[in-house]
Amino acid sequence: MFDKVLVYECNSGYYPRPNDEPKCRVDGMWSSGPECYKHCENPPGYNWGTTLFGGHSAPYTVESWYTFECKNFPFLPLELDSKEDGFNRNDCKSDGTWTDRIGCCPFGTLYSGGGNACSHWC
Repeated sequence: MFDKVLVYECNSGYYPRPNDEPKCRVDGMWSSGPECYKHCENPPGYNWGTTLFGGHSAPYTVESWYTFECKNFPFLPLELDSKEDGFNRNDCKSDGTWTDRIGCCPFGTLYSGGGNACSHWC
């Protein structure tokens, strides 16, 4: 039984953990258990930035992410801002939703989440 691979399927709308083949180890335990994740839908569209995808294309998995190329409107330069320091992308989560860390905001404002939500510095 040693080194045998566990084969499993997920329910419709879910997929197995990427790049994982649970194997039977020498001690009789599995290297990992079966896990199924939900696909993320297309991220919401934004009128102030172009969505740039990284990781994988649709269907979106936990290895998928996106960022923005911010548009510049007349007299309104936009820049990428993050609610969390060090994060410059939104990731697909295992529950099928996207993180909401980044957005395009006018200079002098901060991204506060919720798509187009930018707030002024205090």
